[in-house]
Amino acid sequence: MGNNIVGVYIHKEKGAELPDSFEKYGNDLVGWDTDCIIKAVEGTRDKPWQNPDGSDRSDGKYTPQRSQC
Repeated sequence: MGNNIVGVYIHKEKGAELPDSFEKYGNDLVGWDTDCIIKAVEGTRDKPWQNPDGSDRSDGKYTPQRSQC
């Protein structure tokens, strides 16, 4: 449907295991920061996928697989 799938770490989370489906289909993963969450939902963040502390996630991200019904 064209919506972004955004993961948000719980406030003060130190690390979390991501579900395989999110790794495969997620568009962005951000820390608990209002501006980052809004930009992730809008799809306007420059560097998708963060660690819980807000630093860039070095292992990158997977390309979401989308299909039209």
